[in-house]
Amino acid sequence: MNKSQLSHRSNRKFRRAIEKWLADLNYVSRLDVNYSRIPIKAMQALLNQAK
Repeated sequence: MNKSQLSHRSNRKFRRAIEKWLADLNYVSRLDVNYSRIPIKAMQALLNQAK
């Protein structure tokens, strides 16, 4: 496996982890609208960078 394949694989794992985290944050934020410490916009920006 060359370096770019390895990088692609870890990026995919990273992206999946962020997507799960973001889904969890969205779920929690729907439960409590006042929970404003969750950086949803920052998470979405991170997710877009990981694509």
